[in-house]
Amino acid sequence: MSHRLSRLDLFVGSIREEAQAALTAAIADPALAAAIWDLDGDSTRNDIAAALTATRFPTVAEEQFALYWVDLHAAIDELRSATRDQRPVRVCPVAGPTSFTDDFGDPRPYGRSHSGIDLNGTLGTPLVAMEAGTVVQANWHWAGGRQVWIRADLTGDVYYYAHLDTWARWIWTGTRVQAGDVIGTLGWSGDAESAHLHFGWMPGSYEVDLDNLQNAYPLLLELCS
Repeated sequence: MSHRLSRLDLFVGSIREEAQAALTAAIADPALAAAIWDLDGDSTRNDIAAALTATRFPTVAEEQFALYWVDLHAAIDELRSATRDQRPVRVCPVAGPTSFTDDFGDPRPYGRSHSGIDLNGTLGTPLVAMEAGTVVQANWHWAGGRQVWIRADLTGDVYYYAHLDTWARWIWTGTRVQAGDVIGTLGWSGDAESAHLHFGWMPGSYEVDLDNLQNAYPLLLELCS
């Protein structure tokens, strides 16, 4: 059961990721494609339809695809509604404006590869527990800086937060957290050159298992849009 629950947000996020890729491929102007994508989120079907009707597109094909986007957005929204009661309570780990790309697996110095997703933001932005669970580690590491590991109760997923500027005073190994509880602030401690959260995801691990670090981009795309 917990494994299935763990995958539902990922499934919806994966659909949104494919939709984003299709939009980028169909609309030649990257800025226009990004503007259409940004209509997703809290916008209603009518909001999107009105915005697209008022937009001038370079080609008829692009205009037709953009109008199809209205129906695609409605279908994704219906899927969210249909699965809402079967999904764990999760929130975006950054409680403020953030931007990120799918940089999981990108090359890093010394033959390493990136084992998480970097969420960029402003220094000091609150970071919150993505899901209810227990802090299994809250410590310092030369690379990750101030870091926190949280094991989720319902799914058994383990979430890794790195480069924190500060920990919340009440965060210790063994602390219980609820989804949305502030655990610290966004920073660049450790081996980092700018303010961001390095976020790692170990689905269903129930413990820190670095061999099970998975790409959290679709999951974050669903939660942080």
